[in-house]
Amino acid sequence: STISADTLLSALGRTDVASRRAALDADVMHVERCLSPKACAALRSAVDCERRLECDSVDHGPEHQLNLSCAALEQLIGVTE
Repeated sequence: STISADTLLSALGRTDVASRRAALDADVMHVERCLSPKACAALRSAVDCERRLECDSVDHGPEHQLNLSCAALEQLIGVTE
């Protein structure tokens, strides 16, 4: 299923202009079980070990975010995922 990026950003309280501009004509997909258990565990482990803990701009709490390029994600979970 999909949800518009604008709807998601509103639910997250992101109403700033930059977020709205980024959401133009974009959908966010939700696909159940799109990663194998092994790939999901690898991704969770990478996030737990390498995440950014800087305070974010929404609630000023840790972001718990790991920015990955497509190549880094493929290396982490495999190309077939």
